Amino acid sequence: MSDNPSVTAYKKHVFVCTGPRCAPEEGSRLYKRFKERLKELGLHEGPDRIARSQAHCFGICKGGPLAVVYPEGVWYHHLTDELMDRVIEEHLRQGKPVEEGVFHVQDSE
Repeated sequence: MSDNPSVTAYKKHVFVCTGPRCAPEEGSRLYKRFKERLKELGLHEGPDRIARSQAHCFGICKGGPLAVVYPEGVWYHHLTDELMDRVIEEHLRQGKPVEEGVFHVQDSE
């Protein structure tokens, strides 16, 4: 038996800022709601699993709550319940970022 860590496969990984500057209470609340929604939709396990993590700070400290979706490197700002639901449905499930919530996309080069 190995002592090496293991990771369950996932399709995408979403980081939500829950740090103390941008929108600390709202970011934490949205992160918890995001976790619940993924479970409700069955996206917390299996081949379409969406990994999720809290980030203490992205170093942007403006426009929060913020989130970033990898592997695409799509950054969202001013997240609300409604925008998070759209990100889940349109971006995470259908592969189309929600343009009105995007403030940055990582260069693919």
